[in-house]
Amino acid sequence: MNPLVPNEADRDGSVLTDPVLIGIMLEKTRNNRSLLSITLPGIQEEFLSVITAIDDKTGHFFIDELKPAHGNDKLKQLKQFIASARLQGVSISFKGELQKIVRKGALTTYCARLPTRLQYHERRCSHRVPVAIGLNLSARVYDNGKQPLTMRIADISAEGVGLVAGADDCRQLIESKNMLRCGIHFPEETDEWLVRIRPCMENRLPGKGRTRIFGAVFLDLTIKQRNILTRQLRFFDRENIRKTQRD
Repeated sequence: MNPLVPNEADRDGSVLTDPVLIGIMLEKTRNNRSLLSITLPGIQEEFLSVITAIDDKTGHFFIDELKPAHGNDKLKQLKQFIASARLQGVSISFKGELQKIVRKGALTTYCARLPTRLQYHERRCSHRVPVAIGLNLSARVYDNGKQPLTMRIADISAEGVGLVAGADDCRQLIESKNMLRCGIHFPEETDEWLVRIRPCMENRLPGKGRTRIFGAVFLDLTIKQRNILTRQLRFFDRENIRKTQRD
């Protein structure tokens, strides 16, 4: 296996190639000051750094000097590297190549081109709260310029939602491995989320045709979004309790 190619065989992961989504992931990594683990070819030791800047116009990003410091000479010599980071439950990994060294006074940063492929990995394992059909909670999913798809939300958890749509209406998502934008209209709260679609299953209901159920895993939740989820989970829990008491 080429040590500079992230493992694409991981069934729980996916490879991003959309430059906009890759830029979003790296920008969030920079904003959170998440540590990068840097691996150099032929060297067992791992080094640490952070992303200091991203230049979308030129298609480059910059990382700080490596720690321990002896890794800097090795990076200058070998140029190629793999960077990985953990970001709020999401692991990312990508390869890079040193383009130039930027020195400003006593500060030194390394410039590399934005990656064209980025691997990420995440899981959804939280308790799921059912959403009653009568509440008409929906999500609008956007897949890289394709026709947006409106789907009903069947359940919600702290890490994702279950989505339902007619089998013939959602063919575009069945094989999708992209990170998608998803607009969710919660009661009195609306926001846009980054999600990854999990494998779906098909249901056949008498008189209602075929439907497909998808799992949409939230990626890189903000504090605002976590607060929204906390409020909405409480709301739907209360609604389910009321429904049980009425029945």
